[in-house]
Amino acid sequence: MTLSAPAARRRSTLASTHPAPAEVLEERIVPASLGLPQDLVGYYQGTWQVGVSNGANAFFTATWAQWSNLNWNALLQGDFNGDGRDDVLGLINGGWWVGLSTGGSFITQRWGGWSNVNWQDVAVADLNGDGRDDIFARFNNNYYAALSTGTQFALPSVWASNGGLRFDATFLSDVDGDGDADLVVMDNGRWLVGRSLGTQFSAGTVWAQWADVTWDGLTMADINGDGGADLVGFLNGAWWVGFSNGVGAFDTRLMASWSSVDWQDARLGDFDGNGFGDFAARYNGQWWVGLVFGTGPTVTTRWTTWSDLPWQDVRVGDFDGDGRDDIAGRYVGAWWVARSNGSIFTTTNWAIWQNVAWRAVATVQLNNVPAFGPLALAAASDEPPAAVFWSQSDKDEEFAAALLTSAV
Repeated sequence: MTLSAPAARRRSTLASTHPAPAEVLEERIVPASLGLPQDLVGYYQGTWQVGVSNGANAFFTATWAQWSNLNWNALLQGDFNGDGRDDVLGLINGGWWVGLSTGGSFITQRWGGWSNVNWQDVAVADLNGDGRDDIFARFNNNYYAALSTGTQFALPSVWASNGGLRFDATFLSDVDGDGDADLVVMDNGRWLVGRSLGTQFSAGTVWAQWADVTWDGLTMADINGDGGADLVGFLNGAWWVGFSNGVGAFDTRLMASWSSVDWQDARLGDFDGNGFGDFAARYNGQWWVGLVFGTGPTVTTRWTTWSDLPWQDVRVGDFDGDGRDDIAGRYVGAWWVARSNGSIFTTTNWAIWQNVAWRAVATVQLNNVPAFGPLALAAASDEPPAAVFWSQSDKDEEFAAALLTSAV
């Protein structure tokens, strides 16, 4: 099981080929006063398809770009020009292609070219704190990065070396809260951090020692809302968090102990809107949520029940723009959303996509103004969206389950 944190506007995202995607929780949260619901995006055989939320009960499905139907090495999302709208990114044969969001389509441009080699650990993050996402990848023992100028990626340079080690997990997350994503890796249970200097990473230092085991899930998110990304590990029903002190250590604590069963779709999100990262997972169709109130123990309850089916592309996001995270999942092409009211989920069908193997499915922020309603109409004259081709798609886990040991 791989943990997944909510999608972030200021995200650090690893490519889908990597076993442990990392995204920073507090950077994902859109100010509730803006009323900006989040959206979905996915790629299949050259088509970038989006589901634009109406903020209430539906994703409006549209094709925003047609790319060559090639075997892309990596497909990711990020805000590469700093306009507050998420864009899409593809890497193939060393070429970096960006689809900039206009609010109504993706405008595709070639932003850079690297050597055509087998790049690993391809990632997106704001490495220098300028509000624009940059690109990052490893080849052999060196980590390379190229900073975004807003219209292209600068020439790549070496930001760090792994000394020949092969790490168990690799993340880009802002552990010290300075706005720059840092390099965090796990080596046989040791957590090492190379802090971003804006042009390279500092030498890695050990911030924590965890058990050298095969974790059910690992990710990073700002659990206690202090602005620094924390470690999160899930193992045999136990939720462990390494709280970053921002200067050289992760303070590791057991935050919740659930039954040691076969949990599915373990996720992180701020489900009650209090600014802290909460835990969720699904078992036998039942979604259980552990609410976090700082660094103390969680309060775990069952929030809803989904059919016990092989759900796909389970994602977390604030799809109705109320400041609380919700959960979306797809089964046989139908997208279902469990909306949070702070204490339970209410699940309804929001959209139908084709029942195919979508790639790079993610929660995104496609508009920097509401896409629907009075504010959307007022903003329409500022930048008319490009033509949108609406698709007719074929019909193609109660909220993440978690039983306390005492409840079984």
